[in-house]
Amino acid sequence: MLLNLSNNKTTTIMKTIFTIIFLSVFSTFSHAQYQSLFGEESTSWDMSVWAIGIFQEFPGLIIYYAGNDTLIDGNTYTIISPDSTPPYDNTYTSYLREDPEQGKAWSFVRSGAGWEEFLIMDLSLEVGDTFAISDGHHLNQYFYPAVDSVYYHEGRKYVRLDFEYNPWNFPGEKLTFIEGVGTNIGVFYLPFQIIPVDYYTLCQNKDDTLSYVNNSPYFLGRCDVSAVGINERKKVEYRLDIFPNPTTGKITIDIPDDLIPDKSKGIIVKIMDVTGRKLLEEKVRHFPHEINGTSLPSGIYVVTVGDKAVGRFLKEE
Repeated sequence: MLLNLSNNKTTTIMKTIFTIIFLSVFSTFSHAQYQSLFGEESTSWDMSVWAIGIFQEFPGLIIYYAGNDTLIDGNTYTIISPDSTPPYDNTYTSYLREDPEQGKAWSFVRSGAGWEEFLIMDLSLEVGDTFAISDGHHLNQYFYPAVDSVYYHEGRKYVRLDFEYNPWNFPGEKLTFIEGVGTNIGVFYLPFQIIPVDYYTLCQNKDDTLSYVNNSPYFLGRCDVSAVGINERKKVEYRLDIFPNPTTGKITIDIPDDLIPDKSKGIIVKIMDVTGRKLLEEKVRHFPHEINGTSLPSGIYVVTVGDKAVGRFLKEE
């Protein structure tokens, strides 16, 4: 009988210890921080940029760097600028601060009313919640789109709003908050701009390591590997000219002659869908070169010229 009582006490003690450990672990997990936007030593974002909206045919590429910290109105911000070293005097310099526990980030940027702080990311939102944003295409106008999906991908939390940030240019993509990265339009907003500026995050590097790649089929730039591998992407030297784009059938592709290693041997041209599946391959010796895409179904396609040039086009019915 005494033995049974001892066993019961032991069982009770063990259950108590297990409960304490479980609650402690659960509490720690439930209060775990989101991934930081910044690396330990360095952080940069490769951005696809339309500098003047619909009047620019192709986007440019700008790399934004996380610089030194600075104190503004009692808050510590990290300087974000295309300039990697001080004095960060570029026109597009902004300031970013984050709260990893809440999954929130704020940008301090120059606007029509002077310098203002904007909440640019909130990972705590759930489906149906609304978020106030200022769209760079409109002066002093706010939108309050709702969250239409919350999901996880490759260990990151994504919160997507039912709002297409880029209504003027092809392509468009819904504004999305990305854990550890920022948003798919970058780590800052530029509101109240008379000339619209469209940004998309192509990739992020932390501590000299590629930490995020935008795999959207809408983009095939320097940091998008939706249809070419990372190694191949690093070798691409030129954004391919494709016209007409969109097209209902034939397209013409063109690259500078000096990108063709040996004109007598030609260079391989491939057309792939956004999954990387090859649909057409031919050897081309002279450019401009016409390709008949009439048989292709409507959709987005990628064209590569050897490892020298890459581009994409939209096929319409």
